[in-house]
Amino acid sequence: MLDRREFIKRGALAGIGVGLMSIAGGVYSTVRLVNPGPAPGEVVATVHEAGSDRPVSQATVEILAPDDTLVMATTTTASGIVARSLREGVYRLRVSAPPLAEATRDVRIQPGATTEVRFALAAKASATARRSAASGPVESATRAVGKGVSGVERFVHRLGL
Repeated sequence: MLDRREFIKRGALAGIGVGLMSIAGGVYSTVRLVNPGPAPGEVVATVHEAGSDRPVSQATVEILAPDDTLVMATTTTASGIVARSLREGVYRLRVSAPPLAEATRDVRIQPGATTEVRFALAAKASATARRSAASGPVESATRAVGKGVSGVERFVHRLGL
């Protein structure tokens, strides 16, 4: 059990400690007010359909670090826009909105600056178009001639000749 004098002494020491911490907090706040440090930058991504200015709402926008780790993911507004504050650095923006094709851009964010990026998402190529493009022009032409010949054969057969 503490006697009265010891209790008062410990209370005074605790009060002095709390007062010093308050003064330190005030000095820290004043220094941060005078010298706030670097302001974050901002990225504004606008997503629209290729060939038109029609905005793509609810497109998924992923913001990735240079090592492809996800920093944040969000969706566009009805006007096809996303705006986010980011620390200074290099980021990769990946936008997807099925059935449109995915698009990716690398951006550098500067402190206190706004970086604007526009994405024009095109329709995904169909599987037939991809195979046709991969097969090359000679094979495509051969296939077209083959279809033409078989069409002529069917016509002649229907005529009974």
